[in-house]
Amino acid sequence: MNGNDITRIKITAKNLPTGQTNWEYVGSLSDDEIEQLAMSDADVLPTSLESLQNFTRSVDVKTIRKNLALSQEEFAYTFHLPLTLLRGWEQKRIHPDHTAYLLLKVIAHNPEVVKQALSIDRNP
Repeated sequence: MNGNDITRIKITAKNLPTGQTNWEYVGSLSDDEIEQLAMSDADVLPTSLESLQNFTRSVDVKTIRKNLALSQEEFAYTFHLPLTLLRGWEQKRIHPDHTAYLLLKVIAHNPEVVKQALSIDRNP
């Protein structure tokens, strides 16, 4: 399979698929019946509390960078990041660890604060 065989769809609030859910039927089911139906659905893998602890939040690094109107090189230089690491994040080959995730969230919300903090001369 190559990249041409993949269809990518971005779902937003404006283009949510409309379903044919029979809410009256769903409302008539007991919790046990709902759980049995969910467990028998091959398209939906059950999620335990233990497996939820292993889930990680993701951050769209490319969108953050583009919102700042910076090239990859400019973003990496501005925020003191290795260019290869930035490219790995954007290509989803690697995922930011927790510390990087937090830094990226701060960059997304207030890039000027991060720029200022990184420009402080620590040698008096």
